[in-house]
Amino acid sequence: MKKLIASAGLVALGASLSQAASPFSGDGDKPWNTSLTVRGFYDDNYYLASVSTNRQESFGVEVRPSVGLRLTGLQTSFGANYTYSMRYYDDRKKNTADHSHEFNTWLMHTFSERYSIDVADTFVIAQEPTLLDPTGAIVTRSNGNNLRNDGTAKFHAQLTRLLEVVLGYRNVLVDYENKGGNAASPSYTGLLDRMEHTANIDLRWQFRPETVGIFGYQYGFNDYTGKEAIGFFGLTPLMSESRNSRSHYVYAGIEHSFLRNLTGSARAGAQFIDYYNTPTGDSTVSPYADLNLRYTYGVGSYVEVGFQHQRNATDAFSASTTSITTDQESSSFYGAINHAFTPKLIANLNGRYQMSTYNGGSLNNQTDDILMVGVSLEYHINRHLAAEVGYNYDMVASNQSGRDYDRNRVFLGMTASY
Repeated sequence: MKKLIASAGLVALGASLSQAASPFSGDGDKPWNTSLTVRGFYDDNYYLASVSTNRQESFGVEVRPSVGLRLTGLQTSFGANYTYSMRYYDDRKKNTADHSHEFNTWLMHTFSERYSIDVADTFVIAQEPTLLDPTGAIVTRSNGNNLRNDGTAKFHAQLTRLLEVVLGYRNVLVDYENKGGNAASPSYTGLLDRMEHTANIDLRWQFRPETVGIFGYQYGFNDYTGKEAIGFFGLTPLMSESRNSRSHYVYAGIEHSFLRNLTGSARAGAQFIDYYNTPTGDSTVSPYADLNLRYTYGVGSYVEVGFQHQRNATDAFSASTTSITTDQESSSFYGAINHAFTPKLIANLNGRYQMSTYNGGSLNNQTDDILMVGVSLEYHINRHLAAEVGYNYDMVASNQSGRDYDRNRVFLGMTASY
């Protein structure tokens, strides 16, 4: 509970700033919204079983209510949204339904023309790997109320007309319900429960009206909190905290508006990592990159592509005579197309391909390839009612036996909103 309170402190900060800000002013629109989505679906591998084992498939029904709030004042904007999802699987004999909760909140406050702050937080309780950890740290389903909290805070200071300084902090809390593991059979709690702290400072130089140059430094600390045995190094049992690390990032980048409707950004640098708790005191250097390009070609229509290279946690563990598995190094390509055929008929195509390489242990240099593709079509019958149909394909190809799988899902549903 103390971990949760620490991570949720960013939300409390946002609330306190909200109370201290100027009163919110109405703009004639209602400040809240609500919706209810009901879908029928088919899932041909809902337990994400390996291709070498028996798959389990099922038809089912998903019910997804959502409620949101948005307030706008002279100096302060605040928003919050809560979504609950219940997926009932007709084929399951036990635990027939999955329940997930997602809460998002954000606040932006302007102190003056030169100083501002923005705070955001996302809290998720789920079982699906893509909801629990979008970095690919886990590729299998995990039963129970597993949670992830991701909070950020940024302070902007416009020192001169051309020079801005941004101070940032990010806190990520991961807590799995799967506990009670041992060195021979570690649990997700032992392998993945952690608190990630990241602090950064960016210098942003507006050297042209359409171009901003960036130079930054970031410090990261990953604290594994499971307090369980996760494996052996020789005959010595290792605990969760053996994967702790400290990181220093240096990077440079640019943000550029090629056209009014075509923007791009790029950041590249190096990450220096110290795994100070491993039996051999390992350290390493790896590249860091984050590229993004977005083109808006019509009302409700855009194309976005990007690339990221970074290190991420992993639920896999191994040891050799010289090292243990500390994490993965991943390269991700992603893209999305949102096309409005008419104001009422909208299509979406999105995908992500990630190549991840294990660092250390007997798994060193082995790989996981992850592919996720989704396509959907939405028709707005009127301002309060919409119909949708979609398809999702997920695939994991791994050097590890029993880890690879594929999954097909189709859905058809309606959304009522007000």
